[in-house]
Formats: sequence, structure tokens, C-alpha cells
Amino acid sequence: MYSPAALTLLSVLSSAASVQAILAWTVNCGVLSVQRSDPIVSPGVASGHVHAISGGTAFQRTMTGPDVSIDSKQTTCDKFTDHSNYWAPQLYHMKNGMFEIVPYTGVNSYYKNYTCSYNPDQSVQYCPSPTDARAFPPGLRMIAGDPTRRTQNDSIQSNQAILWETGDNGEHTGFPTTPLADRLQLNVRFPSCWDGVNLDSPDHSSHVAYPDPNRGNGNTQGGMCPESHPVALISIGSEFGFATGTLGLTDSSNLVLSMGDTTGYGGHADFLQGWTNQTALTESFANCNGIGAACAWNSFGTPDGSQGTKNNLSPEVPAPVEDVGLNGPISKLPGNNPVWTSGMTYPVASTSAPSSPSATGAAGGVVSSSSDIKGPLPPTTFVTSAVKTVANAVSVPTSSSSAVTVIVTETAAATAGVSKDMEPNSLIQDKPLTSRLQTNTRALTTILLKNTPKNYTFIDIRWLEPGMRNIGPTTNRLLQDPEMVLALAADSVLDGFTH
Repeated sequence: MYSPAALTLLSVLSSAASVQAILAWTVNCGVLSVQRSDPIVSPGVASGHVHAISGGTAFQRTMTGPDVSIDSKQTTCDKFTDHSNYWAPQLYHMKNGMFEIVPYTGVNSYYKNYTCSYNPDQSVQYCPSPTDARAFPPGLRMIAGDPTRRTQNDSIQSNQAILWETGDNGEHTGFPTTPLADRLQLNVRFPSCWDGVNLDSPDHSSHVAYPDPNRGNGNTQGGMCPESHPVALISIGSEFGFATGTLGLTDSSNLVLSMGDTTGYGGHADFLQGWTNQTALTESFANCNGIGAACAWNSFGTPDGSQGTKNNLSPEVPAPVEDVGLNGPISKLPGNNPVWTSGMTYPVASTSAPSSPSATGAAGGVVSSSSDIKGPLPPTTFVTSAVKTVANAVSVPTSSSSAVTVIVTETAAATAGVSKDMEPNSLIQDKPLTSRLQTNTRALTTILLKNTPKNYTFIDIRWLEPGMRNIGPTTNRLLQDPEMVLALAADSVLDGFTH
């Protein structure tokens, strides 16, 4: 990202040129809350892991509609018209078998005018200057990064967009191995190309994209948009800060993100648009030819045009009551997320799951293949593989006196496909993951309800948290807490899914 000195130089050069508008300016935001909420991925319910949040004070678990952030009474950001919300996973330090929170210090976001809309003329490889990047449409929400990622592939743009930085050592992929300075920051570059239609998507990222790397110098920070996402948006590069110095930390070997990631590769961030004046936001680059009070972006600071200051505030809706570590070390990561270690596969369903199914009707069991089915299923049974295994599971008799709840995890939904006639032995494996998830969710349940005992209830947890993207942690959380699944089911979320 840019240093303050670099930004000042950029502004001075722009002023000297007289015809070149400024290319970047910053929004600096204090702390709003640290809580296990994510209104984009897990609306209305606890999210899979704890997030560090900044921006508009209207933040809460349920945020629907185009004006939900705009209607915030205040913002923690130094631009008073920016009521957007920015959030990222909270950072923890593992010590003596406990997890201590690394204090979140807020987020600094660089707003950049580096992206231009798609041009069908293939002879044009570079963006014009100035570009035609526009403000975010009301209601836009998006995610950058993947919380389940544990490796680095430099050829994938979404991997390139997640970086870590400390001191003067530059940016790193994954947690830095260099000595930590007083502050460790997660740098996230949000996509800046939009499909022009959708304000969100099932995975909260496919409606946006990064500039085309095959056109000119396109990268995660700017360039020409691809044909699939032709509309250029202002580019955001956010730096989420954590005060490692307050804990005296000098290395990253015992750091872990709230979803259990010890690599840093799973870093990610969410953005929910909340700018109250999109016209001014679009024009902010063109109208600024220098620094100081004449610069358009300074008018975002306070109503009188002076530069604003960031503040730490509290959300209008108090955070849900849960010990996330703000009052001292805690014994486990909120949401019961297991700590990832080298060699583990993801998701890690078996490490924290109940024992294999038995005929004794014990607390619960896991069915991952047909060979696991050895008798009547226990009262709560998790099915973690494909449709064929699910179909075999439901053919197993159960004791006449007990009700059986079969919980179909999203692992099953993600790895299996179904044909149009929804027969369990007709699998489709060639669809993209997102497509399979969309089509399989109800289809799986339809299959299960065809010829099953009356005392079976089937729960596909893809429906417990609508729009859920963070697949693995939810499986792990539910495997550890079947009572939570049953409570959610009782709360009428699953109307029409019982037999």
C-alpha cells in the first residue's frame, strides 16, 4: 500500500501537472466492534468466526436493503459521508493453551482511480487517463479473499489480493516470517470490476472481479475490466491493523486468525457500501488537483470542509453477548474453530465430530461412506459425503422408539451433484462448485424425503445460514454442537424440510 509520504508526493505531482487529477486518497477508520457477526455471509445469526469491524454505527447481524449502512447515525471513519462497513477476521495469539486477542486498531483504506471499464476494441490495452471508475451502487456488498484457503497460488488474482505487512519489510503472502513491528496489518485489495447488475451473489464475490491481467498492466490494484464484469468501480485497498506491540510479540509463530488459520493465507475482508453522496465520491478524483482545503476529498471530512478524524465508537445495536476475548484470554476460539496445523485437510470435519454411528443410540454419529452404516442410526447423525451415501443411510432401520435427525453437511452438498430426476445414484461432478451448491441444496432434501422413515428429520445446513460462503467452519461448528442445529431447526428456519 502507499505510505503517507508517497501520497503527499502523488498529490504534489498531480498539482504541478495541473491537468492530472489525484489518483488516490485515504479513508481512516477507528474501531467499531469486535464480535462474531457477518451480515453478508451469515445474516441474522452468529457467524462462523469473530470479526474486527469499522465504519457506520448501524452495523448488526441483519443488514438488508440498499440504505442500511447509509442510515448509520455516525461513522468511525474520518470522512463523515462514509457510512460503509469494513470488517476482517480478528487476530489472536496462542499462549499457554489460551487465546489472547491482538488489539484491533482500525482500518485505513486507499481509494484509487486505477480501473477502467471494458473496451471491446482489443487494440486498446491500457486505461485512459482519467479513468471512468464510478462510485459503488447503493446496496453493493462484496468479499475479498477466502477464509478456507491455507496455501498460496501466485497465479490466482484472489490470492494476490491478500497480503500482510509489518514495519518496513514490505508486503508478504501469509503471515510474515520477519520480526514483527508494533503493528501487523492485513492488506486486502477489493475487486474493482462489477457485472453492472447484481449487488450481491451467492458466494458474495462472483458479481465482482479484478481487472483483466491479459489487458495491459491489469492487476488486483487496477487496469481494464474483463468483458464478464465490464463496469469499473473505484478500487479499495484496505489495511486492517493489529497492535502486536502491546503484547510484546516479535514473531508470528503463535498467531491465529479467528477461523483457526495459522498461515495467514485465509485472510479476507468484507465491504458493505454506505457512502451517502455517490456523486461527490465519483467526482472526488477529478476535482482534486492538489492538497489541503481545496481538495475535493477533504470535503468528506466534516460538514464545514475541514479534515475529519477517525474515532472509536460503539454500534447502535449492541454486540451479542459472547466472550470473544476482549476481557482476557479465552480457552477456545469462538465458534469452536479448530486451529489449523500443517497436513490438515480443510474442512476438518472428522477431528471434532462425534464418534462413528452405532446401534446404541449414543449422542451422535458421522456417516462419511456406506461402510460406516452398521445398524440403527443414533438420534443425531451427520452425513458428510455424497448423495449415494445419504440414500444408503436413510435405508437403515432405526429403533422404533427414537426419532433420528440426519444433518446433511455442506460437504455433501459440495461434492455431489444430482440429475434432473433427482435420483441418488445419478451424480453430476462436472459443474463448478458454486453451481453445484445452488442446485444441490433443495435437490438433496428432495431425494431424502422420497422414501424415508417417518421418524427421520433431514437438515441441510446450507439453509441454516442463508447466503453462507464460509463452508468449512460451519460444518465444524455444527459437528461440535448438534444442539445448536436442532435449536435452529426448531426456530422454523427449515419449514418444509421435515418428513
